[in-house]
Amino acid sequence: MRLLVTGAAGFVGGHLLEFLRAEQPGVEVHGVVLPPGGAAWRRPAGVRALEADLNDRAAAAAVVDAVRPQGILHLAGQASVH
Repeated sequence: MRLLVTGAAGFVGGHLLEFLRAEQPGVEVHGVVLPPGGAAWRRPAGVRALEADLNDRAAAAAVVDAVRPQGILHLAGQASVH
């Protein structure tokens, strides 16, 4: 199975990636982060990273076209809005 996780550099996304790598062997995991490199993102081993601003429709479509995921876990978003 091939999964695409948006918000991979966030708190929940980071923990989900670690869980998927540890508990779901054989799952191909792709993490989407904001350019450049999701700031201080520590990518778990075995996770393929893609940089894209999902507010850009063309960039989001390019990511989906490149990965061809069988499932998308959408965790990208503004966590604290003032």
